Formats: sequence, C-alpha cells, structure tokens
Amino acid sequence: MLEVAVKYKGAFIRMITEDSAYAPFFNVVVLGVLDDNTKKKKKKKKNVEGPPFFVDFDNFIRFIQFLEIFYDVTLKLSGSKYCTSNVFFIELVKVQESIVKLCSSEDVLMRDMANRMRDKYNKYQN
Repeated sequence: MLEVAVKYKGAFIRMITEDSAYAPFFNVVVLGVLDDNTKKKKKKKKNVEGPPFFVDFDNFIRFIQFLEIFYDVTLKLSGSKYCTSNVFFIELVKVQESIVKLCSSEDVLMRDMANRMRDKYNKYQN
C-alpha cells in the first residue's frame, strides 16, 4: 500500500494545491456518536493526521525498505508446507540483524522504531 502511495506522490501534492476540498476533508465531522452523559447522538469533530506531505513520502520509502525484509521472510516461511529448522533459523537471524543494524542508525525515526521492535522481538524470543 505504501508503494502505491509513493507512486502517486505527485497526485497527492497536486491535490493539496488544486483541490480546495481535499485538505479540509481530513478535518471531518463524525455524525451519530453517542454522548455518554445524555445517551443522545451528537456531532463530534474528529481530527486526523491530514494529507500526506513531502516528509511523509520520504518516511514511506524508508519504511518500505525496512518492511520488505519482513515481507520476504514471511513469504519464505509461510510459503512452504514443511519449513525446516535451518531455513527458519537463517531467516530469523536476518530479521534480528536488520533490527540490530537499525538500532544504531543515525535516522532517529527508524532507530526509535527498531528499538521498539527489538524489545518486542526479545520478549518473544526469550
């Protein structure tokens, strides 16, 4: 999905400048939300992140490269009816090495994500 968004980067940026309804669309009003106190439906304003900008597309590309490792491993392990332990171990090590490498990255966003993933990985590994 992120790969498709990157392909249409120009369209997203162009919509911000040319379509007056595009950016306000992300500041939506949700109808029919129950008020806990009165049990009546009311309008509730819901703020969302907004349309993607240039920085977001740079982040998309970095995430795509990182998540591709997990995608490839998932295909190898789930695509086989009989996954042998040596194949499983090699793929598991690839994932661990990728996470460890990113934990020492200069990119703050990727380093923070890798640290959180390492904590979860270690939780399930131990």
